[in-house]
Amino acid sequence: MEVPGRKESSDDKVKQKCQPCQDENVLHEAYGYCKTCGEYLCDACYKYHRRPKPFKDHVLVEYKTIMSKDRAPTPPDSDRHKVSDDQILQQGENNDKCKTKKSPPPVPRRRRICNTKCSVHPSEDLKYHCKTHKIVVCSECALKEHRQCDTLENIQDIFYSESKRIVSKIKYVEDKAAYILKQETNANKGADVSYEEVLSQIRLDREQVYKYFDETEKRLNNEVDRFRERSKIRQTEMLDMCQKLKKV
Repeated sequence: MEVPGRKESSDDKVKQKCQPCQDENVLHEAYGYCKTCGEYLCDACYKYHRRPKPFKDHVLVEYKTIMSKDRAPTPPDSDRHKVSDDQILQQGENNDKCKTKKSPPPVPRRRRICNTKCSVHPSEDLKYHCKTHKIVVCSECALKEHRQCDTLENIQDIFYSESKRIVSKIKYVEDKAAYILKQETNANKGADVSYEEVLSQIRLDREQVYKYFDETEKRLNNEVDRFRERSKIRQTEMLDMCQKLKKV
């Protein structure tokens, strides 16, 4: 509650918590703020936030820069901290009075991707998978609620067995791909050899065909030349005979 005549100090302002860590039930004070994600970040999250390629262009602001202004940015809404209509109306009136003061946009509710803690026992990690109820439980739930169940498997054992199975399948696929690649390589080599053999045979057959036609043409020309010579001889003989007959 604000006391009349007392100036608000920086210690009175609520220190924001790192939202990614808070979703994992870890409370770290905020070191900075990401305008692109709309989330408060601790020192470690702030330091490594822009390491991944999808976050290279994110805009980061240090928390002390935000707090140096007259008021800190509005914290995100959550199921545990609901704001009444009167508070929203009052906040809108305050924003109208402070239009010149810039603050980060309201932080959207972060969607939890994976939770390793038990919902019934928040301090306990999820360790077992109950095949009967098809759920993942912690050690206390396993002892209290699932003692009579047929099978409780350790998540680590499932992980290792599934890892081995997946690695085995990957190895099988890799070996199969290597075998197919080898078969394709041998087939390509065989095709190249067959192509060269067929091409060489075609060239040989073409040479033989050319040789046959050349020989046939030469033989035909010789026959024609001999026929012409015999024809000339007979023609000369006939002329001589005609001359002799005229003289008689």
